[in-house]
Amino acid sequence: MPDEKIKNATIDGTMLGIEHGCFTYMLYLEYEAGVQGAGGIKLDSYEECGNYLKHLLETIGVSQWEHLKGKYVRAVLENGRVVRIGHIVENKWFDVVPEDGK
Repeated sequence: MPDEKIKNATIDGTMLGIEHGCFTYMLYLEYEAGVQGAGGIKLDSYEECGNYLKHLLETIGVSQWEHLKGKYVRAVLENGRVVRIGHIVENKWFDVVPEDGK
């Protein structure tokens, strides 16, 4: 059984672009004791990418990528790795790793 914790965080920064030849994203979550990245998965399929990123924005409650920075969120960590990000007060969750495991 994984060690699961929920932490409050602020999105300290974002990255959306090409890294190591793959289209990807990263959210930098700032906790009381440091910063942790969430994301970094391959999003090369146009349909997959659009739906995935749209769901992320809707979960956090913003309409533009640029508005993510500074938002408060909840992060679910399993064994130290961010697996879900949630709206700070609403019961909305985003799976950082899609169901297909990419």
